Amino acid sequence: MSTKQEAPRPSEQKKTETKQREGGPLEDVVRSHVMSDLGRPGVPYRVQVRCVWNDHYRVNVFLGDDPTAFKLAHSYFLKTDNTGKILEASPTIQKVY
Repeated sequence: MSTKQEAPRPSEQKKTETKQREGGPLEDVVRSHVMSDLGRPGVPYRVQVRCVWNDHYRVNVFLGDDPTAFKLAHSYFLKTDNTGKILEASPTIQKVY
């Protein structure tokens, strides 16, 4: 009986790489920098960080009292260095809270 494992298909391998990139430590650093610059809202919030390519990210900040009905309050396109420090933001992140 053979126990040889097959290599993942290219589409499956890409999905795995994407999952690792979406929730990795660098996204956590980017999230932290955005919230530091923006401030902490007084209502429940959720921050979504997605790597678009290399060192470019889309960050969405959702606010709301009801977790099932968060509304998009802020959206940014960021360029970062390899440590997650924000180099460019469009639009500019301003202290709101």
